[in-house]
Amino acid sequence: MRGARTLNVVRRVFIGLVIVFALAPLVWGVLTSLKPTQQILTQPPQWLPWPITFEHYIAVFQSSNLPQYMLNSLIVAAGATILALVVAMYGAYAGARLRFRGKSTVLMVVLMTSMVPGIAVLIPLYALSVRTGLYDSHLALVLVFAAWQMPMALWILRGFIEGLPHELEQAAMVDGCSRIGAFHRVILPNLRAGLGAAALIVFLFVWNDWLIASALVNSQDKTLLQVGLFQYIADTGVQWGRFMAYAIASSIPVIVLFLFLERSFVRGLTSGATKG
Repeated sequence: MRGARTLNVVRRVFIGLVIVFALAPLVWGVLTSLKPTQQILTQPPQWLPWPITFEHYIAVFQSSNLPQYMLNSLIVAAGATILALVVAMYGAYAGARLRFRGKSTVLMVVLMTSMVPGIAVLIPLYALSVRTGLYDSHLALVLVFAAWQMPMALWILRGFIEGLPHELEQAAMVDGCSRIGAFHRVILPNLRAGLGAAALIVFLFVWNDWLIASALVNSQDKTLLQVGLFQYIADTGVQWGRFMAYAIASSIPVIVLFLFLERSFVRGLTSGATKG
């Protein structure tokens, strides 16, 4: 009994430390964004802001293009997420239900494409976007991000589909549905949790990306949110108050989205991890 209690205490302490480690940067950022400018770099550091001020948030919303950047990121992230999921759900169904030679190899190669670092394909992507006339457009970003994240979404949805009984489709096809019809009528309605998990992963990736977004878009009115953050970094230093206010404000939409899709996210990852 004592050994079990000790192990339980150790687990709780470990989980608590992990939570503190994960939340510390966010808490530090919030506190920094609420400090007056003269308190941010004081030595020794003043941990708690006093008096609390919202001057950095007001300056960010008034003097920067944060609302426009946020709208641009929403458009690109939503477009890439929808496109990636549409392609991934059909690929996931084929990978889960159809039998063909070399299926495992094909699925593994598809997954490996998402592991290529962005910096390795940045120059070819830039050249291709210029030659096709898509440079400095949101469409180029949507296509690149969707292609990059589609394999991960495919594997998550494949695990979800494999967890559904074959009898659902067979019953639908007995009633006269084609295989595609059975997928739309029977499988797709049961994929809501998996689609939610995959959508969250793709959306978060696009929302947080800086490398591709900075390379394929040049116009200020088309700049994405994370690229706009660098306006507070200059040769003379970093405007930490506005920098953190901008970062915290840009995190609010994805935090709300995560809270809304939390259950789907956990179920989708669990299913994708346990199905081979």
